[in-house]
Amino acid sequence: MVSDHVLRVKRNDSDEYVLIDVISIGPALFDLQLFATEGASPFAAKLKHSRIAEFHSKKSPVGLSDWGTILRAILLQERIEGPDRAALEDVEVTVSVVEDYVTIIFRKNLSGVTQRIGKIPIKKDENQEIDTIGWVGTAVARSEILENELVGLKARSEEQNNVIQKLNQQLEDLINSKKANEDSLLEKFRELLNAKKLKIRDQQRLLATSKVDPSKATQIQSLRASSPSSSRPGKRKSNKSETPSHSDDDGFEKSNVDVGVDDLDASTPEKSDLDAASEDEGYLDAANQPAEDKAEAVVAGMDDEEETESDDDDDEL
Repeated sequence: MVSDHVLRVKRNDSDEYVLIDVISIGPALFDLQLFATEGASPFAAKLKHSRIAEFHSKKSPVGLSDWGTILRAILLQERIEGPDRAALEDVEVTVSVVEDYVTIIFRKNLSGVTQRIGKIPIKKDENQEIDTIGWVGTAVARSEILENELVGLKARSEEQNNVIQKLNQQLEDLINSKKANEDSLLEKFRELLNAKKLKIRDQQRLLATSKVDPSKATQIQSLRASSPSSSRPGKRKSNKSETPSHSDDDGFEKSNVDVGVDDLDASTPEKSDLDAASEDEGYLDAANQPAEDKAEAVVAGMDDEEETESDDDDDEL
């Protein structure tokens, strides 16, 4: 806060201005000496911090706390920041010059309706001399201080803008690098996937054209022949034991029915399209099996043929 500064406030009845010199004269915040002039007569008044509430209007739309904030911002030229700055919105300050008084009027514009917040009167004092040179010096000193602050703020603003531009450039580079890496990974994955597909097709073609190794088939057949099979003889015995024995004393005569080969052939149904399709699928599946599976299938077929022959021999016996 500057202890001595000059205010330039517009009059409410014309386009002219009134100059007000504000000087701190006590330890309290609002212990002030005010000198004013409209260009012809001097005016003077003293303010006490303890009596500052007397200048607050009873019908004011703002409270005493906001009233103190407004006085700090206008009379003392303090920089208000944070939530207290909301009290300064739509606040207007004018000066009324009526006979022996210059009155500083504080108003607040609420949705087009202007309401008075408070007023500070300054009485005419003909004995008071106006130090024009001193006021000019105070105004120039205040202007220099504000100019230096403005230069510093501009320098900081430019520095921060440069930092922001660098960060934006780095962010853009990172985004481009990320995109390039993703594109490279996708390209490599596509090449790998195509190579795997090609290998799978080659393996399928190789398996489709492969042949059974006779030596492996013979070896598997010998292993199958050497292993004992106890389930089938037991089944045959059980079938023989379950054969019914008919006695000649039942009182029924046996009838001999001759069934010809032609009758058997006629009673046997032909293969349906579904059975033919199933056999074709079985052949296709066998063609797509690996070489070892094919060998096992051949050996199993040979074993089935041997077992069929042995069954025929048993039936003949």
